[in-house]
Amino acid sequence: MKLKEALHKLDQELFNINFNYNEHYWELVIFKKDYEIEKTYTSEFLKTVLENHFNQKIDFDSYKEAYYQNGYRNLYLNYDNTDYSDNFITICLNDKYEQEHHRTKVLNNINDLEKCLITLNDMFTDYEINLTKIFEEAREYRLYR
Repeated sequence: MKLKEALHKLDQELFNINFNYNEHYWELVIFKKDYEIEKTYTSEFLKTVLENHFNQKIDFDSYKEAYYQNGYRNLYLNYDNTDYSDNFITICLNDKYEQEHHRTKVLNNINDLEKCLITLNDMFTDYEINLTKIFEEAREYRLYR
């Protein structure tokens, strides 16, 4: 099953999916109709969480899950299809010259979540390139070390 299909199938259930930044793992919580927790899945990789829930292989490359690299790349993500929380993705870069840099995007629906998860590595790479350009320009004009 492809990631898109898995997410749309998941959207037929009541659920919350988030990346636990402090512990560096994914958590998927499935709720009953009365919002009581039915099942919880945790794993280092999103792919594994979904495979455990659906009990079948998910066609999604783990290299696209490039969110934690020795404290440099960090991810905050929460998506809930109930009415109880905000849906967002925040990527952070801990640059050696400055404190953390953040980019946050509100996730309006399952399609937004799908797009962010599929392009997560690209989002980080684009952000890294943009920061590099900013620092190079600042150094050129002696605005920065």
